[in-house]
Amino acid sequence: SLYIYPINDFISETSESFVLTLQSTGTGYTLNPQAASSAISITDDDIAGIFTSSDQLVTTESGATETVRLRLTSQPTETVILKVDNQDPTEGHLLNSSLTFTADNWNVLQNLTVIGVDDAEIDDDQTYRLSITVTSSDPVYNNLSASIGVTNRDNDGYEVLVLQSPTGSRVAEAGTAARSEEHTSEL
Repeated sequence: SLYIYPINDFISETSESFVLTLQSTGTGYTLNPQAASSAISITDDDIAGIFTSSDQLVTTESGATETVRLRLTSQPTETVILKVDNQDPTEGHLLNSSLTFTADNWNVLQNLTVIGVDDAEIDDDQTYRLSITVTSSDPVYNNLSASIGVTNRDNDGYEVLVLQSPTGSRVAEAGTAARSEEHTSEL
């Protein structure tokens, strides 16, 4: 038996194959002609992709931040740039909009931080996406994409005010100017 152990790498590449041929260089033994040559295939176990520590982030209009950590899933042959596009900048602000990975740091987690943006509207929690696109001279990484969902929790709400007077109670509900209502009732 002859054992062949391929050297493992972390590069995403196509499967490889080669032919192993044995030759007799001495006397006193002969090789079976059918066993003297054999085709061997090596199947790659690396897949190009983007690892994210979370696919759903939560920020608040009070300015709470959320950080997701990203890295590549295989070693690139060229520099890989992840460009992050915020689909709704009225709800969240990115501290950094691109991450750069190389053959040396491809497996090191890098931070992407989103800060919740405040508004004066009672608009409930708002959900939007961060779109990630990849540019690279490495053909297995170029044009890859991913996305991360973000929910920005609303911090605006309604206020209810109950006023007692000799003629009855008055309830006032205050929100945005367009949604304010006033009700009067007698007790």
